[in-house]
Amino acid sequence: AYEHLGEHAKAIEHVEGVVTTYGPDPLVLSFLGAVHGAAGNREKTGEVLAQMDEIAKDRYVPATCRALVYMGLRDTDDAIRYLEQGVEDGDAFLSWMNVLPLADWLRDEPRFIELLGKIGFQTDG
Repeated sequence: AYEHLGEHAKAIEHVEGVVTTYGPDPLVLSFLGAVHGAAGNREKTGEVLAQMDEIAKDRYVPATCRALVYMGLRDTDDAIRYLEQGVEDGDAFLSWMNVLPLADWLRDEPRFIELLGKIGFQTDG
């Protein structure tokens, strides 16, 4: 169904399988949104964000879940904004930011480096 998305097709199909298995968990959805974002599939990414908004009406959806979607889209401002909200919220998932491959493209971003310092990672700055 996603063959036109090339290298991302298998990843999308895999994460969709995880969503089917676990249901619409915000963290699982965040990776689905991220892989759609990385594939340039903005329509599907928007659907994932809308699904998170619906879930948030009934229960807490960590800001880092939205950050992961924006990281897939390579939207620096929104990714950092939601990561910073995660810092304020004390989200434990941020402990993965120093090693998460999805964050690799942010590693030279001064605001990301500052954020890593805020959560206790050694930075050169």
